[in-house]
Amino acid sequence: MKKTIIIFLLLSIVSSITFSQKTNELIYNISEVCGKDLIKKIQHNEINIKKALDTKNTLKIVILPIKNHNNKITSISIELAKNLTNIIQQDIRPQIPNFETYIVEYSDIKNNNSETDYFLVAQYQLNDNQFLIYNISLEPINNLLSPIAIESSVCNVNIDILKPIDISINKGKIIFIESVENIFEQTTQIISGQVTTQLTETGYSVEKKQDNALFKIKVKVTAREQKKSFGVYFSYADIHIEIIDIKTGNRIFIKDYVESGGVIYLIPMPHKIV
Repeated sequence: MKKTIIIFLLLSIVSSITFSQKTNELIYNISEVCGKDLIKKIQHNEINIKKALDTKNTLKIVILPIKNHNNKITSISIELAKNLTNIIQQDIRPQIPNFETYIVEYSDIKNNNSETDYFLVAQYQLNDNQFLIYNISLEPINNLLSPIAIESSVCNVNIDILKPIDISINKGKIIFIESVENIFEQTTQIISGQVTTQLTETGYSVEKKQDNALFKIKVKVTAREQKKSFGVYFSYADIHIEIIDIKTGNRIFIKDYVESGGVIYLIPMPHKIV
């Protein structure tokens, strides 16, 4: 029981490297504001698009990951693009007589499908509590056509929530996990195992040997408890997390969480605590 609760606490902190519920909600809110703005701007360019596509009655746009200001894919890039795709596809309406139907899809990479008309590419930047999507362009699959520039879109947000995951670890990249765990005076590999599962399920490749990895996640955890009367316990953890680019040795993320927790739970009496 004690381990289950402290593991839940630790995983919720480690998951801030990728996404927390609050982060997901914030990215969705950004996508909703910017998505509706982009709809208007795409529709504003419908006549030019229609002229380029001539007789086509269906417009298909594929949205690619929104890269950061360094033109890198981060943990934000893919979720942002997926949310934008859903919102634009749901709300966009053709301006008759230009097109009868819009099709908006997401893709990790440029795939020259004959049904695709344009790829939407863009970058994002975190700046002064503003989330800016800029360098937006509709790039035609037909090389004979010219790209169509779209005006930037901005959303006012608390960017501090996004800063911890504004790091360039692409999904699919190989990661090595190094952990030192002292959970209630027991040496374990529980956290590293759970983190490995979580990363694998979200699209990362976790390697057992550092020599084969591109990034290393270092996790040091010390968990302890202070027993109270009537089966009530407080659990605390000191957690140190680093993400290191193995090739360069640069730390691209580092953070300490001291005395995180304060978790209170009840142990049914008189059962033995396990």
